[in-house]
Amino acid sequence: MSDVFTTALRAILDGLYGQSDSVQEAVYTPQGGDPILWRVFYEENTVMQPSAYSAEVWALGRTVKGILEDLGVNPQRGDSILVKGCTYTVKESISENNGRAVRLVIS
Repeated sequence: MSDVFTTALRAILDGLYGQSDSVQEAVYTPQGGDPILWRVFYEENTVMQPSAYSAEVWALGRTVKGILEDLGVNPQRGDSILVKGCTYTVKESISENNGRAVRLVIS
């Protein structure tokens, strides 16, 4: 059962699909699992901030953000996602909005 926030986010994704290049249909494939069609916000030039005490340089990267309920599985590092004809590997999964949405760092 979706709450008000999830319903609103789904309406935004559906409303922008086909009108904005930032909303894409993606195919998420968990390791050893079946592919799942998932509508996401896709960002190619996200400024990637190093986490914790990591000795990394800030850089540009790619992320996708979607509704966790629509995905139906908890994303894991190493899973794959096909967006705009390119297949990427999940590097990090970040829960957002109290677990309603998830942002994946992909490369």
